[in-house]
Amino acid sequence: LLLVGYSFGAVMAWQAAREARANALFMIAPPLARMTLSEDDSPDCPVHLVAGALDDFAPEAALRELHGRLTEAGAITIVPGADHFFAGRLDEVSRAILDAG
Repeated sequence: LLLVGYSFGAVMAWQAAREARANALFMIAPPLARMTLSEDDSPDCPVHLVAGALDDFAPEAALRELHGRLTEAGAITIVPGADHFFAGRLDEVSRAILDAG
């Protein structure tokens, strides 16, 4: 089972991954500047993070901090020039998922 969530959906996927026994979780632009993820809900699977370099909701520093706390840290991909909505950059998001999955 592969869970993928974008923005708030990434937080929901984080919360569901442990109980769902996911094999991997992809969090795309998780709004870490606005929400805190509970370590009690930390998934038992690789967690891959994807965000735009210009994303104010998912700042790179917060992504790297989360990545460092993960038991099973997967890939972290920062898409240069992309904001929270990845306008014109969705191919790079797809590529990050395919490369890590």
